[in-house]
Amino acid sequence: CDEAQPVCQRCAKSRRICDGRQAFIVHTENPYASGQKKRPRGPRSTRKSEPATTLHALLPRQPLDLQAEAVVYYVRFYLHSPKDALPLLSAHCAPSDLQPGRTLQIECQLVNLAISSIALALFSRTQQCPQAGVQAAAQYQKLLQLLQLTLISLNQNNIESCLLAISHMGLYENAIYRPQKQGNASLSMALPSMPHDEGALVLLKFWKEHLSLRQPATNVVKTIRREAIKHALLGKVALPEWMKDGAAFGEDGLALEYDTILIRIASVRQRLSALFQYKSSRQPDAKELAGLAEPLNQEAQDIDQALQDWRMNFPNAWSYTRHRLPTHRLWPKTSFFSPEVSVYRRLEDAAVWARYFSSRMLVLSTRLSILQNIEVNPDSLQHEQSSGCRFKLQATAASLASTVPFCLERFKFANGPDLADQDITLNKSEITTNPYAAGLVTNPLVTASSIVSHLPKEQKSWFQSQLAQLGRVSGFGIFEIATTERWSDL
Repeated sequence: CDEAQPVCQRCAKSRRICDGRQAFIVHTENPYASGQKKRPRGPRSTRKSEPATTLHALLPRQPLDLQAEAVVYYVRFYLHSPKDALPLLSAHCAPSDLQPGRTLQIECQLVNLAISSIALALFSRTQQCPQAGVQAAAQYQKLLQLLQLTLISLNQNNIESCLLAISHMGLYENAIYRPQKQGNASLSMALPSMPHDEGALVLLKFWKEHLSLRQPATNVVKTIRREAIKHALLGKVALPEWMKDGAAFGEDGLALEYDTILIRIASVRQRLSALFQYKSSRQPDAKELAGLAEPLNQEAQDIDQALQDWRMNFPNAWSYTRHRLPTHRLWPKTSFFSPEVSVYRRLEDAAVWARYFSSRMLVLSTRLSILQNIEVNPDSLQHEQSSGCRFKLQATAASLASTVPFCLERFKFANGPDLADQDITLNKSEITTNPYAAGLVTNPLVTASSIVSHLPKEQKSWFQSQLAQLGRVSGFGIFEIATTERWSDL
């Protein structure tokens, strides 16, 4: 592979499928190169064509194998990640994340079934290909049966493959989610990926208790744990003690600092939820309630400061500049919350800031819940604290809203970002069609649109509409209900 973009030139010349990565792909030769057909006699055609700029222009549907095309599409557009990106940005486990040297046939089957099932499901939704959806369901059933057999003999050689398989099963359930078929059940209690999330947690505990001393944490293990932390934040549940030490799972640097902060946020949210339940059932007096709430209020303040300290350690290269869309042009409010946008050097830099903004929003929102629902200290300036907290929350939400358009590639500078705001041009499409770019901002939008409270209706609705759009672009049906009442149930 010569690693050329957007497609390997060697493969383009030989008309092969290639995902641009050397670690994981199956090449499908054209029928002449594979020996399926004999080349016609006589001189070759001198047909000229314009340079291909899209995956579909480079990879014609026929006579290409549908599963191979779907896998290429998934690996190329969902699993792409620069080598120097922060680990906390990883959204999915990839085959390349497995430890090298995994050659057992059953592991290869698990990985192939896991990748092909989610690849076909997403390809079916994003490319409007029902046949791919049928194949995805068949692959998923095979994966489920094989995984059940494999888990009987779980060990250090197959646990990574099992974790990757379970992770992709959860993604598959989120991709095929159909709101109209789910009835009126509480969404927080009926998330389609929940059974697989719980299963992954069991396997993660097995790794921690039985394998961690002789098997360092891999990218698969780290990604599954990050997903578990995210689910704890959504569900207001406490993390088990064995999961709390990020260093024991191989986290370090800025990723470890952020990991520690998220665990502290999850703890405060779980304790606050328990306090509200205690208040409702026992009806304690104001003094007792204030004594229980004050430590949570102080902890939320400390976490907010820790987040700001974490941000101060960002490299200078991650800094951003603010610009305003030209006032003489109409800018679609469905794509821009306001005419102010933030511009970054790379998508990955913007994604880290989006994590910061959404996490700080969650901390400020949690603290507001404490201040507004419990009289922490009658002698304190509680109203002033609430007002200051609300102002910071709305300002941070505005910063996230100004970052989203850059992440979704909704504008560009005609001659580079160092020029005047008048050089900004809006992309013709209101939303990016790049699933990788969409994936970078999905988690911050999930946080802002669901579990962050106390936002003005206009801001909340805009974040929800952005996530619903991403659901349609990326193929994950679960996000398409972000604008409905069921989403607020999270």
